[in-house]
Amino acid sequence: YSQMVIDPVSYRKRLPNTREDEAETGEKSGGGALYTDTTSGKINVRFYPEGGSLVAGQKSRVAYYITDGGGRHYAAACTLVGSEGDTICHTKTDSMSRGVLELVPGKEPACLTVRNRRNKLFRFALPAAEPEGCTLAVDAVDSVWITATVRASRLMQGRLAGYALVHDGSVVRCDTFTLED
Repeated sequence: YSQMVIDPVSYRKRLPNTREDEAETGEKSGGGALYTDTTSGKINVRFYPEGGSLVAGQKSRVAYYITDGGGRHYAAACTLVGSEGDTICHTKTDSMSRGVLELVPGKEPACLTVRNRRNKLFRFALPAAEPEGCTLAVDAVDSVWITATVRASRLMQGRLAGYALVHDGSVVRCDTFTLED
């Protein structure tokens, strides 16, 4: 982890860079929200919407990553709560403190709730949803095949879009398509 740029093979196995000292600067690096945890100092939750953004009314997948103030893994059982306080889903992190959830975002952001080791509940707001746009979901069917689903909001339908499939730094395939319902 002493180099910011490393070879492509090693990069695929590398965790996100969490080396910035947030305690000293008071600033967050990247997405997510930083909250104080009375047991371990801090809990950091970072959200990664698949495709880059959430779009209101479009089903989306969001990966998240939880660490404590020292950047160590923070295993947790979490609940996704809607803006009205309704439970959308229950989720938990894997052994690397990563999790995935699915939701259809509304105008108000949902919150991921996490309990610390003293059973205190913390709420982390997901990124706000864009009113218009596209969402992307990519699934590995097996070791050779993948499927990609693009969902478009009403105002984006009928527009021309493009994709590029890249493997090991090389473009394998690219094409254009028209966004439909």
